[in-house]
Amino acid sequence: MSWFRGLMNWTGAVFGVVATVICVVTVDAEQATRSSWQLAQVREIAQLRKKTKTSEIKKKLNRIYLTLSSTAAYESIVSDLQVRNFHYARPHTRMHRLCPECTDVFGKNLGEVLFIPETRFDELIELERAHNGVRRVVKRAAQEEDEPLDVLAELEAVLFLLRAHKTIIFGLMTTAEFEYHYAKKHDHPQPGGVGFGRCPECIKLRKRQTTPTRAIHRKRYAQLLALEKSVGAK
Repeated sequence: MSWFRGLMNWTGAVFGVVATVICVVTVDAEQATRSSWQLAQVREIAQLRKKTKTSEIKKKLNRIYLTLSSTAAYESIVSDLQVRNFHYARPHTRMHRLCPECTDVFGKNLGEVLFIPETRFDELIELERAHNGVRRVVKRAAQEEDEPLDVLAELEAVLFLLRAHKTIIFGLMTTAEFEYHYAKKHDHPQPGGVGFGRCPECIKLRKRQTTPTRAIHRKRYAQLLALEKSVGAK
């Protein structure tokens, strides 16, 4: 019977070892599954954050484009007003083709080209197409595609628009400078600074406008000048 007990003990030990191995393998499999699930969750959260960040960037870019668009509308109005003001600052007694105020005053019956609102133009063209039996053109709203965000391309577009605005602002500055020249009745015949008319008064004003300044009390300024003079005398 001793051999039978030994066999039973050996069998029990083997079963114990197998059960232990099965438990270890099961635990490892559960841990691997849990780790894989956690890794998938981390990746999903990272992708969600990336999409959210991309969406926020797109919203900011859209706001930038809308701001630049409204700025361009304001610049167009200011440009028109500046040229019209210049018409009266240096009174035009005859027709100047590039002056919108001259067109309103002198050129209503001149030339063959008219300017009408775009909406009115579209209405008349659609009426003509319908009269000629041409199918109406329906403009579809542009659908925003879920494309990957190209930050460098978007920034380049913003820089291009900013450069265009800089050009417009430069034109407004030049027009205002010419208007001031004639309204102030400078002695120099040509308006403008160093690069154009070389008017001494215009050049002097431009230097004042572009030189950074600091506010200081007159007495304090006099004290500093006196100190400078005394130090220079020594």
